[in-house]
Amino acid sequence: MLLFHLRCRPLLVIRHGEASKPSDQRTSSHCINRACECWNRHSAASRLRTWKSKLITFRLNEKQLHPRVHAFRGQEASTRVWPEPDPYETEKLEFDVKQQTLLLLACLTGLITGGGILVFSKLIHEIQDVIWQGQLHNGCTVWLRHTPIDKTWPQLVLGPAAGGAVVSLLRTAFGGFEQQPMPAWRWRPRSLLPAVPLQQIWGQARNALRSPAKTVAAAVTLGSGASLGPEGPSVEIGTSVARTLSYLFVRQKRYRQTLLAAGSAAGISAGFGAPISGVFFAVEAILSRESGSMKGKESGVAVASLLLASVCAQTLSKTSLGAAPLFTVPQYSIQATELPLYWALGALCGLLCTAFAYCSEASSATFRSIQDDGVPAWLLPVAGGLLCGLVSLAYPEIRYQAFDNVDAVLQSGIRGAQVYGPALILQILIAKVLLTSICRSSGLVGGLYAPSIFLGAALGMAYGDVLEALLPGLLMSPQQSFGLVGVAAVIAGNCRVPLTAILLLFELTHDYSTVLPTLGAVGLSYWVSLALDPSKAPPAKEQPVEDEASAFDKASR
Repeated sequence: MLLFHLRCRPLLVIRHGEASKPSDQRTSSHCINRACECWNRHSAASRLRTWKSKLITFRLNEKQLHPRVHAFRGQEASTRVWPEPDPYETEKLEFDVKQQTLLLLACLTGLITGGGILVFSKLIHEIQDVIWQGQLHNGCTVWLRHTPIDKTWPQLVLGPAAGGAVVSLLRTAFGGFEQQPMPAWRWRPRSLLPAVPLQQIWGQARNALRSPAKTVAAAVTLGSGASLGPEGPSVEIGTSVARTLSYLFVRQKRYRQTLLAAGSAAGISAGFGAPISGVFFAVEAILSRESGSMKGKESGVAVASLLLASVCAQTLSKTSLGAAPLFTVPQYSIQATELPLYWALGALCGLLCTAFAYCSEASSATFRSIQDDGVPAWLLPVAGGLLCGLVSLAYPEIRYQAFDNVDAVLQSGIRGAQVYGPALILQILIAKVLLTSICRSSGLVGGLYAPSIFLGAALGMAYGDVLEALLPGLLMSPQQSFGLVGVAAVIAGNCRVPLTAILLLFELTHDYSTVLPTLGAVGLSYWVSLALDPSKAPPAKEQPVEDEASAFDKASR
């Protein structure tokens, strides 16, 4: 197949059975013009056979070409033999160029992802300011709990319902948020480009805009206060940027997968402010599922791409958003003699993750049955947002409030802060599990990391309160230490990324003493959640389990 070289390096085209004269040295533009003429004269099949059998194209730089050309001057054309290039050197050169291009694209992916997440965060805050008229501030969770309902019910109830309506409108306008695979991009002469119908052009443009539309829908969902998180959309931003760049500049499938992993690493790095966790997330969630991505020579460029993308994204987001942690880490201490207590907490977190999985399955089945009964699909996100708003009247901690709810729970009882007793935390846990499952199944857009962080912190604090009541004066570790370990354990069980959860807690606390109890708790939570996973149970014959994100996605397709 003819290779068009548009670079400034000269081309030498040699026909089988004859050698070109030095005076007939072809230039790049001349070769391209001749190729385009033959392209127009022959059909596709004939062109492929003719050029593949008659033309051999060698890429040579000027330092190699001109001395050889001058050396052939004065010789007869019939005695000139052009030396064949070393295939090993040619393959090594192309391999190095591809890897260098991949590293540059990884840096560009990190920078664009960091900028996209910055815009995404600003958009969430702007939507919150529009709904609440600037009333939300640090400590808004406690403020909402103590403020009379008659002053806050319009924002609490109507805000998520309006956000669900906007999400339905965006999903309907773009035909869903799942981006279809794009066709392979190849350069072709303008005379060979087929006439594309206007309807097909609009379909391709709508497909390309689905990812930005999903980001806007996630910002509306979170800004209105639904019970979801921003980290999932942050990863979507990174993978969307990587998918676009790989479509334009990368042809090899293995390199495309590496670039997608770099985009996901950049999303976690910029979303959490944790670059190491972003790299491990990409390895656990993407590269570990590909059989040849981390083997041989490919492993070096894969690891380098993840590191560069994560660092670039974190640098840009840190410069713009600051280096403040997602939530305030309280004072705590961990005793080695109490490690079995943390391991028991890990098992409880695994059970909580299992309950969340069963609740998600039940809510998805419920919304599917509601849709089968004739309810319009666009009403489902509105119903999910409305239900979330109604429950938040009694439990405002279930709303997305940029981790202010996590701060309120972890600071419980410290320096006169709001005290969350075990009974109240248990009620909040049940409401949070139910509403997160409903919001996700109804078609609202968001991630599970922020809900998992809150569930782990709340369960750990309640567990510490119960231990303090059962073992008065014997418990050395404060309640906050159990809350922090619970954060990592629930992330590992819900999101299936145990190593990422451990490193994320370490990057948030900057304390090595949290690693030992976290290792055991994360391991037990991960094992329990996998052993009791409802998706592994054989489905009933009359109700087969379908691989659908939500009932609304099914209707959109």
